[in-house]
Amino acid sequence: MSGEEKQRRRLAAVMFTDIVGYTKLTQLSEQRTLEALGEHNTIVRDAIAKHGGREVKTIGDSFLAEFDSALEALRCAVDIQQSMRSHWPLAVDGQKMTIRIGIHLGDVVEEGGDLFGDAVNIASRVESCASPGGVCVSQQVYDQIHNKVEYAMERLEGASLKNVSFPTPVYSVIIPWRASLAGAEGGKFNRKRVAVLPFVSMSPDPNDEYFADGMTEELISALSKIEGLSVISRTSVSQYKQKKASTPAIAAELRAGTILEGSVRKSGSRVRVAVQLIDANEDEHLWAESYDREVDDVFAIQSDIAVNVARETMSKLIGSRAEEIGRGPTNSSEAHAAYMLAKYSMNMGTREGLVKAIANLESAVALDPGFALAYAALANCYTYMAGIYLPDKEAFEMASRYASMAVKIDSSSGEAHLSLGTIAFQHEWDWEKAGSELSEAARLNPGSAEAHMWMGGYLAILLRTDEAMKELMRAEDLDPLSPLVKLNIAYALYLARRYDESITKCEETVALSRDLAEGYLVMALSYAAKGMYEEAIRAEQRSPDVKGRPPKGSLGYIYALAGRKEEALGVLRALEQLGPSTTGIEERVLVLIGLGEYDRALDLMEEALEGRHSWLVIMAQGAVFDPMRRLPRFASFMRRIGLEASPLKGDAQQA
Repeated sequence: MSGEEKQRRRLAAVMFTDIVGYTKLTQLSEQRTLEALGEHNTIVRDAIAKHGGREVKTIGDSFLAEFDSALEALRCAVDIQQSMRSHWPLAVDGQKMTIRIGIHLGDVVEEGGDLFGDAVNIASRVESCASPGGVCVSQQVYDQIHNKVEYAMERLEGASLKNVSFPTPVYSVIIPWRASLAGAEGGKFNRKRVAVLPFVSMSPDPNDEYFADGMTEELISALSKIEGLSVISRTSVSQYKQKKASTPAIAAELRAGTILEGSVRKSGSRVRVAVQLIDANEDEHLWAESYDREVDDVFAIQSDIAVNVARETMSKLIGSRAEEIGRGPTNSSEAHAAYMLAKYSMNMGTREGLVKAIANLESAVALDPGFALAYAALANCYTYMAGIYLPDKEAFEMASRYASMAVKIDSSSGEAHLSLGTIAFQHEWDWEKAGSELSEAARLNPGSAEAHMWMGGYLAILLRTDEAMKELMRAEDLDPLSPLVKLNIAYALYLARRYDESITKCEETVALSRDLAEGYLVMALSYAAKGMYEEAIRAEQRSPDVKGRPPKGSLGYIYALAGRKEEALGVLRALEQLGPSTTGIEERVLVLIGLGEYDRALDLMEEALEGRHSWLVIMAQGAVFDPMRRLPRFASFMRRIGLEASPLKGDAQQA
């Protein structure tokens, strides 16, 4: 063998991808298949580049790529499948485009930019073992990564690779979203578990979209009041606003036995709302109706239609009809209009959206001073802005004012009690009041995923882990695709020192929302608590860059724990240069704790006490603070926020 040939031979992780049923798709619609293929190619190429791989070539609808690291090859494969899963427009005549991916580690020979050798052939054979939307790896890859990844891997018994003469065991990677559906797709879903999909606006004016969104909100609210029904929360169903998926696919993801969908069309002075109720198990219509109305009071129309639809749904699913189903929370159509516009803006989750929402809600309460839900929504807006767009103290004082007004007007409002409970928890640090208000919120509105999520978070901070997980699992059942619910579960597991479970839940979280930086943070902290510092650093590096955000103190903290002191000090210097006006005190605290500078960390923590920073109570029970728990000064600090200095008891000791 020549020296030149030796230089071309190397060890590489080879990834092979292939579209399932590509020929059949082209027969359905060649033009649309070619369009979807282009989108697919962009997804695959972006992921390969992101994970440091090299695209070797495309072979029709397949890709061949190589990586220096088997771990990065797997992460790339999971990223591709997540992107394909979330990219619902990749469908041809309703049939979704899916791919299989196989990875093998072995010797390859490069010639003219192409790859040759058994490793390439084996990777293509491993790919054929994967199910649509799945990833399979060879024994060689499994040996390299099985103790370094958060995904379970299951050996495929009886798998044989065509034209491969020696035994090569193959493993299927259990990706989080596939694991969560395991066993569900072949069974029947509960018919009384209902998903109200976002109504489609068919009006030519894009400004009418808020009417369709309002119709969705009204129906979720009306159906949630029917005892015996379990209604999926808005967060999970809202993901289908931009996705095109079949009813069985949606039912499988949401585990819903009944789907309610519809459309809104405004034309001149009239509006038509079409609604249909679908048995998701059989993919059959249970009931359908169209409502034609004059557009003199659109929000009265929404309320009236929601009540009628709720009665019909109750009749079909419960077997009885109700004469009275709660109507709107205000008699003022103008106030209701402003409230629904505010909800539409709030759902954007941006600063601009929150500012618009506050303006509309202030108009709503001016029009109807007895509009309790609008006051509760105002409280929520300011809570969302705390520590991000407004200083904690200022934001929570406004939130507390509006929440108190809401509960004074309507003591039976679950939303109002939830606002008071979250404020007592995050800002007042009044644990008895927080528990009372959150319990009342969950009692008054048992179908609220948000109420159960906050109650679970509160119990997790108190290290009442079993009770916390019960509440959080209820929240997840009501809102199965909510990344925030999954993040709260992950954090509760982190506080309970159940780090492996926390990491797995973090992966589910970021699979649903790649932009949720807190998911990567909890993952990194869990890895760091296990002493797996390189994995922790990689988790932080996967986190999205947030424009205008200071350097990540958590990364500096992990650098310090890993013995990379100069890099940790570099992060600290960069944070200190931002000046005292920034709100990122916690970022500096994290780095100082990692460096063992406990007195300096406590100085900043006591400064944060004066500003009533909510992160103090959220993070205080975590492993980050364990090195300081025996310090008298830290014990004093914990007493001031109403918590014990040492959480290492009860459930937390079972880690």
